[in-house]
Amino acid sequence: QGFIVDCATDRAMWAVEARDLSYRSGDSEVRSLTLSIPSGGRCALRGERSRVRLALEILAGRRKVPDGSVSVMGMAPFSATSVSQLISLVAEPWDEQTVTAGVSVVELVTSAVQGLPRPIGQCRVLACLQAAGVQPTWYFNTLTAEERRRVQILLALLPLADVYLFDDLEIAEQYRRSVLEFLYAESTARGATVVTSEAVVMGCPQFLSMPPVGLSSECDMEVDSAEVNVSLESTGSGFLLYRKRSGAPPVNYAPACKRLRVI
Repeated sequence: QGFIVDCATDRAMWAVEARDLSYRSGDSEVRSLTLSIPSGGRCALRGERSRVRLALEILAGRRKVPDGSVSVMGMAPFSATSVSQLISLVAEPWDEQTVTAGVSVVELVTSAVQGLPRPIGQCRVLACLQAAGVQPTWYFNTLTAEERRRVQILLALLPLADVYLFDDLEIAEQYRRSVLEFLYAESTARGATVVTSEAVVMGCPQFLSMPPVGLSSECDMEVDSAEVNVSLESTGSGFLLYRKRSGAPPVNYAPACKRLRVI
């Protein structure tokens, strides 16, 4: 029921945390989800697309859940308005009516940059344009659905967010990989936390700093935090994980960490 990863006893280090979270919206459901992701961690959610999107919306504060069940950067994302400025979310794709016809990418980017809580420079704008494969000369009403999605992703990459929540990207393979490379750099260089879907990281397992997390009761791996206590002794992100059912030795998902100790 869910997937538990424990890396330290100090909860102050967790960037994203869910504790026995269950939530239903229509036909979509997140069931008994428990996870803890530190700053700089990169995690993929496994499950039906509707479940993944629902979980990301909950973490972004778009859904009201019981108090204490979810925290982002130590705050409840739904009730703490200040935490919304720390989160960048890509979920439901834009349609043709999302942006006024005739608006250019330059206008969209200029407006987005002016509204950011943390100022960014021209170099970051150019890097985001390149990662998403977006041309500043584009006009929104002339774009295909896939190009609109890339513009949507571009605007989500611009902020110096602490947490990036990305649903299935639905873009060409070359741009999916370049977006992952950008997010990997954000994670390793700035300590940003990335939560996405397993479909996004398909073929790029090296992107993850922890195994995929299941969103239903039929998860293929469990870790009992009462039996396993892992101490993280590095500022890098990474995890040691016990396979509870098989009794296999710990699996190291932290090649970048200098030292990890199982207590």
